[in-house]
Amino acid sequence: MRSLPVLNAEALAAAEVSQTEALAAMEAALAAHDPRLVRERAWRPLLSSLRGGDGFHVVGIPAAAAAAFGAERAAGALAGAAGVIDLLAAMVEADRGGRVVGVEGGRAAALDLGELRADVHRAGRRGLVDLPRAAAPGEIPISLSGYDRAFPARVGFKAARCECGELSLPPRRHCLRCGRQAATTLVELPRRASVYSVVTVHAPIPGRAVPYSLAVVELDGVRLRLLAPVTDARPGTTAIGSLGALVLRRVADREGVPDYGYSFQPDEEEAG
Repeated sequence: MRSLPVLNAEALAAAEVSQTEALAAMEAALAAHDPRLVRERAWRPLLSSLRGGDGFHVVGIPAAAAAAFGAERAAGALAGAAGVIDLLAAMVEADRGGRVVGVEGGRAAALDLGELRADVHRAGRRGLVDLPRAAAPGEIPISLSGYDRAFPARVGFKAARCECGELSLPPRRHCLRCGRQAATTLVELPRRASVYSVVTVHAPIPGRAVPYSLAVVELDGVRLRLLAPVTDARPGTTAIGSLGALVLRRVADREGVPDYGYSFQPDEEEAG
């Protein structure tokens, strides 16, 4: 990576314009929960004083409000220090300098930037998906004895391996391949998988919100497929062949008992 040159800061203006009045207006607006008062008594006088010529950029206020004041570009969804860097990175990518105005409360500061050259790097967590709708009324009864027997294998994501090498999921004591009885041991399964088949369910069942997607996935490195709900992706956006991982989730509450299992989480580039 080449060395990054220092940004050319031609002028730095600290916004002390009507600071006392702006702070008082901001505090009053926040107390009254009046966004119009914030806009007109705090943001407008600050930006009117510091905007300079055309094509200024803003950090610290919503993009729609910034555009209404004539800003060419505003910081996106990132907040705090990341929002400032994100805006500067966008200016570098557009090869466009100009004045940057940062607003916080009743104060603001401006910086005039000339030629911008830098290497831009971005990283982020998986995008959020909408919360599910309310679950359909009712619940599916639970068998506590069956729940107890299945718990170690489900939470540990394990299959039964027979002495002949056959895998069974859910684990079985009787091998369907060689007929041996009680000749199995639990082995941990790989978490990586690909979608073999997928469907989006719209018909409600007790205790489950719709719509949701179910996928039959093939595990990497073993000859096993399993049915798993799709998580962390909008229903209907996961396609056959999508890659991802099996992750532990609470899949239901049955008669007050939390029921855990594994769901398929598509890789971020696969998720819609």
